[in-house]
Amino acid sequence: MGESLNGLKRTMMCGEPREINVGEKITLMGWVQRNRKLGGLQFIDLRDRTGIMQIVFGEEINAESFEKAKAVRPEYCIAVTGEVVLREAPNTAMETGMVELKCESIKVLSESETPPIYIKEGLDAAENIRLKYRYLDLRRPDMQKIFMIRNRTTKAVRDYLDNNGFLDVRWHFSGKCARNPYLFIFLNTFKYVSAHETITLINASIILKKEEYEYSTFPCRPYSLFCGILPSCFCSPRNAGESKRC
Repeated sequence: MGESLNGLKRTMMCGEPREINVGEKITLMGWVQRNRKLGGLQFIDLRDRTGIMQIVFGEEINAESFEKAKAVRPEYCIAVTGEVVLREAPNTAMETGMVELKCESIKVLSESETPPIYIKEGLDAAENIRLKYRYLDLRRPDMQKIFMIRNRTTKAVRDYLDNNGFLDVRWHFSGKCARNPYLFIFLNTFKYVSAHETITLINASIILKKEEYEYSTFPCRPYSLFCGILPSCFCSPRNAGESKRC
């Protein structure tokens, strides 16, 4: 059972501490990448979407936190508070490799079983395994970089339209594929309206057996909204080797 935050708030992301922060007391929260023991110290690599920070525990630093850190396993979600110090052995391969956090207190927010796939960049695993454990696959750094690029691209489009006097108007509707009773199409439509022009974007989510399967964005003008803007409906069941027409 996870511990309560009791008002504790994160002050920095894991990928942010640098040499300039040495001597500061900060609070980090994230997932445990790995936990290892070296001599009389316990080391945890704490990960969030910005990067990894090394957390060090020891009896001389805080005996209670040191004992609690021994039981922490990969993918536990934890919150740690302590002082940023310079590393004795810097790791130039990490952006935060010049510093580490001497942990004075630790809270286990959520425990985890051993994950069926490694949460790491460049994972060499079968696609069906990655799709089965999609909620874990999306934690990997390379997958999160894709979301960040997509976010920046979408923001750039929205900012451009907003700066040119367009208004964002949205509505939603869904439909059922007649040839496949288990296939649903959910359309999330974004309409940008200005005094001179209207631009419509359609986000089409193809849902197979209540699971999101495909995601595409189709920009169009109003006159082409119902003129072949959506491609032919295709689905690729996970147990099939080839795509099949629905």
